[in-house]
This record gives sequence, structure tokens and C-alpha cells, in this order.
Amino acid sequence: MPHGAGIMLEGEQDCGFDDPSWEDVETMFGRLDGHHWWSLSIEGPGDERLLISGGRNRKYAVEWTLDWQVHYALVSPGESPNAAFDITGRYGDHPARLCVDAVTALAAARAFYDDGVRLPDAPWERLS
Repeated sequence: MPHGAGIMLEGEQDCGFDDPSWEDVETMFGRLDGHHWWSLSIEGPGDERLLISGGRNRKYAVEWTLDWQVHYALVSPGESPNAAFDITGRYGDHPARLCVDAVTALAAARAFYDDGVRLPDAPWERLS
């Protein structure tokens, strides 16, 4: 992970720290339940961030931002364009096509943690 990077887990009691190990990232990801803990932010170089929200029903929204202005979302191909999931219990439903399973979300976290990149060979959609 790039030097100076950090991690933040948002929930009923936010917690975060600098220079996490991969085991720290996995542990915090495992806490996401969409109820007590609903968002994980992994800081990369510069203003880059990987944001993972959700956990309810083992569905996650994964977004990557370069500068807080340009956002990309990991896409789940094959999901109905009209379906939606309540992944956090807080912010309403997320389009199903923008929700991925735990394996995919954790793979995205690993790619960002190791190399500071979006998960290669995965479909991403520019949101803004």
C-alpha cells in the first residue's frame, strides 16, 4: 500500500488509522453489515479513494474516485436494470447493477491496496 495511505470504517462509531496491513483491511471489510458498519474507505496516493458501502445481504457498492469529482462504480453485469438492493439500511436502494458480491468487492479492495488501481478486467462505469 502506498506510504501515508489510510483506512476509515464508518458506522455507529467511526474508526480509522494510517498504514493498515492487508489483514486490517480484511477485518474491517468483514465488519460491513449495512447496519452497525456501512462504509469502508481506503485511501490511496494523492486524493484517490476506494469506497465500499453496504454489507446487508452480502451486497456491496464499490466506487473509485481520483479526486472526489470523478467517480467510477464497479458494475455487476447481468443484473436487471430495474432491480435494486437495500445494502445499508440507511440510504435507500442501490441499483442492482451497481452492487457486487463480497468476493468481487474484496478483490477490488486488494487491487487498490496492492497497486492503487481499480480492479483490472472488471467492468467500471463512470458516474461523474
